[in-house]
Amino acid sequence: MQTQNDPQLRIKLTLSMALWVAAVFFVYSVLLNTLYIKITTDIAFMIPVLTDLVPYFFDLAEIAGIMLAWAFIIFAAFRFGLKNTRGFVAVYMLLTIYKYLLKILIAVLMEGKAIFSGDILGFLMLNFAVPALIEYVLLAVLLIILYLVSRRVSAHGRLQKELRARLPGHKFDERALYFPIRKLFDKNNPQQRTLAYVSGFFALFRVVYLVMLDIQIGPPKDLADLLWMIFAYLAQLLLGFCAYLFMLFVLISLNNKDKKMQGAFEAGRN
Repeated sequence: MQTQNDPQLRIKLTLSMALWVAAVFFVYSVLLNTLYIKITTDIAFMIPVLTDLVPYFFDLAEIAGIMLAWAFIIFAAFRFGLKNTRGFVAVYMLLTIYKYLLKILIAVLMEGKAIFSGDILGFLMLNFAVPALIEYVLLAVLLIILYLVSRRVSAHGRLQKELRARLPGHKFDERALYFPIRKLFDKNNPQQRTLAYVSGFFALFRVVYLVMLDIQIGPPKDLADLLWMIFAYLAQLLLGFCAYLFMLFVLISLNNKDKKMQGAFEAGRN
């Protein structure tokens, strides 16, 4: 599915990814982080509405940035080939560092050196090294899923191209494997299958994380605690579904942008 203007499109998409994800991470690390610190340290900001909603928006902003980056990587993998996603992956890894360093900088500016509690190395491990490593592990899982799915797509594509070479009347449009999106869930669409695997794994990761926290806290004390735990687990599954929808929307938007660029390129040639 590659064309002559692929390098141009790849560069533009990489820059677009960098700008959009950096903007979302800025909202997370600076704006929402500042507000989060205020509502937890300044009694003047401890308003019930803020204390209830800000932590959720804080969490969702980070997830939105991650899912946005993943959607770009998934689109690039099927549009340009998995080997040509290295630039997108590198940008995301750098943006992850940018996100955590910016978050730490804001915390230091607002709370001073006291935030380190005398253990700077431990603070950096807990607030930078470990979270970044977890994100890189999740990224590795995404790339493994992409490799497994794209390998099957490549085999199918080679077969179709061989048939087209042998049979002059045989038509094969590789883009038709991905777009247009005809169903909300389509196991025959490699991109949607990848999204389903990735969002499902992400939801499972979130559930396991909550289970580990609940084990540390201890068993529920009453029925209300038990119901709240169940609700929290179900919310993570819903979050996985929302992540799927969000990434699907991004893929459709990127495809529309790609088609416009292809149209402009063909018009320029003619």
